[in-house]
Amino acid sequence: MLENISNFQVRELSADDNCWRVDWFGAVSYAERFRRQSQPLIEVQFSLVADEECDELSLFDFQARETPITKHIRFPVGLLPLFKVGDFWRSGRRVRSPDYDIAHFDNVIVGSGSTSLIKAGLPHNEAGDFYLPLGAHPYHIKHTQSYCVHVETEAGHLIIPSVELLRFYFGSSSTLVARLFDAPLKLETLWIGVEEADSRGMPKIHLAPGLSGRSASDIGRIAFSKEARSAAEIVGNSCLVATANGERAYVKAVFPFFGSADLKASGKWLPLGDDSRGVFLVFKLLSCSHPFPFASLRYTSELTNRANGKGKTKENRATRASSQRYWKPSISEKAIVDAEPGRGRPTSRLGLFTEGIKFTDLVRKPVSKIEPDQAPTVLVAKDGISIFTGSAVGENGPDASIKPMDLVEASEVSSSSTVRKYEDHFIEVFRSVLQQLQGSRIFASLNIVRLSPRQKSGVVSSMPQIVDENGEIAEVCLMPMSGGDSNVQQTRRRRIAIGCAARALDRSFFFIPEPLCEIGEIELHVIEDRHRMIQGASSLLSVIALLFSEVERPTEARQLISSMTAFTVKSTMIDGSAEQVAEDLLLRCGHVFGIENCNGLSPSGRDEGCPEYLR
Repeated sequence: MLENISNFQVRELSADDNCWRVDWFGAVSYAERFRRQSQPLIEVQFSLVADEECDELSLFDFQARETPITKHIRFPVGLLPLFKVGDFWRSGRRVRSPDYDIAHFDNVIVGSGSTSLIKAGLPHNEAGDFYLPLGAHPYHIKHTQSYCVHVETEAGHLIIPSVELLRFYFGSSSTLVARLFDAPLKLETLWIGVEEADSRGMPKIHLAPGLSGRSASDIGRIAFSKEARSAAEIVGNSCLVATANGERAYVKAVFPFFGSADLKASGKWLPLGDDSRGVFLVFKLLSCSHPFPFASLRYTSELTNRANGKGKTKENRATRASSQRYWKPSISEKAIVDAEPGRGRPTSRLGLFTEGIKFTDLVRKPVSKIEPDQAPTVLVAKDGISIFTGSAVGENGPDASIKPMDLVEASEVSSSSTVRKYEDHFIEVFRSVLQQLQGSRIFASLNIVRLSPRQKSGVVSSMPQIVDENGEIAEVCLMPMSGGDSNVQQTRRRRIAIGCAARALDRSFFFIPEPLCEIGEIELHVIEDRHRMIQGASSLLSVIALLFSEVERPTEARQLISSMTAFTVKSTMIDGSAEQVAEDLLLRCGHVFGIENCNGLSPSGRDEGCPEYLR
């Protein structure tokens, strides 16, 4: 579960009670890798703000004062998603994120002819004109060699600091950002496997261990787009080359695509020549409409932070003693500190809470997490229970007192999921159906069927995925998950309870799937297997696919295959107990099981709502 970042305090910003504004980003330093081995540090410039409730646009009126009072602090690059130019911080917490000027740029063309990488403090022509004149924006004066992206638009010149492009397009988690700085970029640090079209005809990516699913769409863009991959590689490479040449390592970042996009941004209009609104300097990007290179994306992830098994050896104690002045015996769990996290501590994931919808294209493109592929298989047991089995297709540091964490994006909506009122009622109904069938005493065996021996529950299975010839997954197999990021449609496999009632010569399989809607309509599906055609995993899964692949499943008898008939009946569980619902279901289809009287209720007493073929 994501924790709110507002509950945490950045210790390096809590030295006083003044209000500080994020002004600009400086150079990246690899020189302190002895202290932070997992990632380099980046310099962040802050300026003193007299009042956090002040008019933010007045900060650019420099008639009253000559230059702002500033300070510089180095932070691990993994904290970049936390800082946006223009935000106000006090006592280690962000207290305000002003809007400044909000601008919309429609049909922005990103390409070699209209987009270029420039330095913030260099003139753009021989006349010595600047896109960022110091008289209108002095906040970058100490970092004139830092990089920005310049885009020519119909509305004017658009200037975006490279660090902001990095934060917006790849800052979905601090772990992803940190790995981009580990140059040269190794793709195995982002994913361990990519499938442009899996068995369902859909792209799938297996995220590298430690990466959050919140970064799945960003990593998917890198995996399926050469422009995005180049944009990811240039981040760390630019810093590595500058460091090797003895220069200050200002990060380079560019758009992860070529083509058109509608952009929305917060920033400040600056003068250019006689035009008072000739240049728009972006403080923070708010949304981008450029399409992602996939129609949908499925991913698997493994978040690992296991203990390394090392105890407090003499060597560890000696190391701690030699750096005693940097070591603190107790660090608050709610403080974000500039120190290497412990190897044995689990990672905390903090929600950064984005402002609105960042990528409008993802609203209509599902990005869903799936469990690692393990097709369910079945084995028939000879005892009383039929179980079908078979084969089927910020990293950590030495200080265990510091808990690692990963900053991930979340929407403004609460990320906590709500438990549906009727979610587990269908399991109770299934158990009651078993009990009532057992009470009839007409079956040689009455068993529960499990589709996978690895499933946690002994009663319910995950419904197998049913795919048509176009690779589309039947919606009946998936359950939407409530809560979480509104930009990313999260789904999980629908659950299903399966039983088998066997007599000497024939048997019936019955299924109760998890209800899809809140009204709580319970379905009971029964398959008459008169000649025992279902003998193993493949045949059972084929029958389930046939049963649930129809768009509309009629509540009447229908032939699936030779000597195999399916029946479907429904009952609502509004104000009804599990026993009552089970009784109603068996009343409607008891004849399929050969039951003339279920718990004293005769079929002759069925109401007029019962299907005609059961009256």
